[in-house]
Amino acid sequence: MKKIIAALHILIYTFSALGQEGTSFYHLGDATMQSTAFNASYFPKGKFFVGLPVLSGISLYANNRFSYDDVVVKNGDVNEISLDKLVSSLGTANGFSLHGTISLAHIGFRAPSGLGVSLFANERIAADFVYPKEVAEFLFKGNGDMVGEEINIGKVGASISYYREYGLGLAYELGGRLKVGARLKYLQGFVNLSTPQNFEATIKTNNESYQLEADWQNFQFQTAGISQFSDDAVNDEDLAAYFGSNGNSGFAIDLGFEFRLNGYYAFALAANDIGYIGWKEHVKTYGLSDSTFTYGGVELQGGDIIDSISSVSDNFKVDTTYEQYTSFLPANIIGSLVYSPLKGTDIITTLNAKIIQGQINPGFGLGIRQTVSPNIIVSASATKLPQQFFNIGVGLAAKLGPVQLYMATDKILGYSAPTMKWAQVQLGLNLVFGGGGDSDSKSGKGSASTEGSYGKGKGIQTYSFHGQNIKAKKYDGIYTIVPKMSKEKPKNYSSKWRSHERFSKGKIFINSKSAKSNKVGKKFKKSPSSGGKNNSSKPKKRKK
Repeated sequence: MKKIIAALHILIYTFSALGQEGTSFYHLGDATMQSTAFNASYFPKGKFFVGLPVLSGISLYANNRFSYDDVVVKNGDVNEISLDKLVSSLGTANGFSLHGTISLAHIGFRAPSGLGVSLFANERIAADFVYPKEVAEFLFKGNGDMVGEEINIGKVGASISYYREYGLGLAYELGGRLKVGARLKYLQGFVNLSTPQNFEATIKTNNESYQLEADWQNFQFQTAGISQFSDDAVNDEDLAAYFGSNGNSGFAIDLGFEFRLNGYYAFALAANDIGYIGWKEHVKTYGLSDSTFTYGGVELQGGDIIDSISSVSDNFKVDTTYEQYTSFLPANIIGSLVYSPLKGTDIITTLNAKIIQGQINPGFGLGIRQTVSPNIIVSASATKLPQQFFNIGVGLAAKLGPVQLYMATDKILGYSAPTMKWAQVQLGLNLVFGGGGDSDSKSGKGSASTEGSYGKGKGIQTYSFHGQNIKAKKYDGIYTIVPKMSKEKPKNYSSKWRSHERFSKGKIFINSKSAKSNKVGKKFKKSPSSGGKNNSSKPKKRKK
């Protein structure tokens, strides 16, 4: 019974996964709290955020080189497996991936200083299997066509990890142009099956004798958390305790930044899942001793068949060890260039690469993001994922009161089961309090936006008040607090001063919706309380 429960536990998180492979979702910018998983600096607008368990994110990403139609052919009324067709559909390097996360808890808030802080816990799975075409040809078609060729079996690798992450995220904006962010994560491992990245092996068919010449080092298959599922290993209470907490632990970090070059261009870069897990509990490793041997087949005439088989099997004795080991997460790097030709419109070029078993798997995306209103952001993207052709994706984030709904997919075409090689979709809802809904675009032709610097009380914004440029001290509700100028004339008074000028400094409250309080030169800056609209009311005063 506990085997079935454990299997269902893993399958639920496998097929209810929220993957980081989502270019169309990434192109939504900082619209949602989930955006910080792609770039740690993408903290959304608003003051307080709550992500509901499961409901805040349900998604699936799977990528395979071949489809059902690449393996099965119809012979009359019978479906048959065609290995020749399967091999011909493969590329030089191939793989299968399934990555995902399901949210357990997510809370975010923006401190008075402007610092974005988030606390989160996620259940995650990362499964990858990579192999070259030549290995598949050797296994399925034999070595008849590979005489004299050396096959690098060391390029075959597998890694399956099921773990939980607890994290703290920090994001901050400097001067309205630079965003920086980091997410520190503690990892709790549950299940792992993997091959070491230093595994090396080659097989060569001698072009004269046709004998197989094999050589390998570090030929191992590591497992953790598997042996406990045997009937006599642990009871149900121990199994539940293991999935609550155990000695398999590690750390990871996400780093990200975005820099706005000017009113038209911005550049962003993120590195995610840079980390490892040390596996200590329920560990078992199966391996072969380092060896080099030549296999010439089994002697059927004039020889001892048993001795021939024994001489080969001596090189394939499996050793079992119980030493702890370390596995690394499949790191992901994302870089993008944003061009903003119009206010609220962004064109985004994205390059990403996931490092799997030491191999780089690149992807590409070109998209457009449109801020329809302060509460609605949409994106459309053309994406090129590893092993796949170009496809079209869309994304949407909409805020209805405190409820924010989002949906994104990189694939809106080609969902035919027999021909489908990959799929990706994610959707969910969040609770957002205290405003928000703007996109992370702060530009556009002629825009003089300084969004992101308001409301932090740092006195870095310049206003024009009665003809003089002055700095705002801080903000309080709809009011901007600026130095007060009295009508008392200074000793160095000259005719250039007008009768209505104020000279001595004090403190004054000016309505942030006033055009005079926001005018700098010939441009109008966004005020923190007006949603960025040009202001038209007159300045008002109030006493503390």
